[in-house]
Amino acid sequence: MNSTTYHTVLTEETKLAKATFTKAELVEWLVKKGVASDIDGHTVSTSDGYVALKKVELEAVCKQYKPAPILQAQVLARKFDCDVLLPPVAHPELNPIEMVWVSVKGYAVKRNVSYSLTDVERLTIERLGQIRADEWSKYVRHCIKVENNYYDAADDIPFECTEN
Repeated sequence: MNSTTYHTVLTEETKLAKATFTKAELVEWLVKKGVASDIDGHTVSTSDGYVALKKVELEAVCKQYKPAPILQAQVLARKFDCDVLLPPVAHPELNPIEMVWVSVKGYAVKRNVSYSLTDVERLTIERLGQIRADEWSKYVRHCIKVENNYYDAADDIPFECTEN
């Protein structure tokens, strides 16, 4: 899978409070999550307690208690004992489907002499029908090779961890 918005939809339980939320929506989010926060030595966990806070304070509490993101795709994959792997953003060379699309687009560009969308669609379908398992395997092997090159290069990069 790639990191497009429809692949990275969060579950309802892990959706974050948004900056565009009103004060009432922030209070609702905190109460729904069951967040009990210590404000000036008092534990606040009800909507009545949170309403007394300013919006900026509510946003700070929401930020402090933001849940770890869980994707809907991950939940679905777990039902089938699978994992979801997302390639890094802006690295198409690590995703074989991107290489297939390059091949399909190149095929259509070379053969589209009429410059009509109908021909583009026909050529796209034609090329997709020509791609066989051996070609897919070639793209996968290439992506693995690129990934290994990145790992090798990463070994040569000095890593220093400092405290801020």
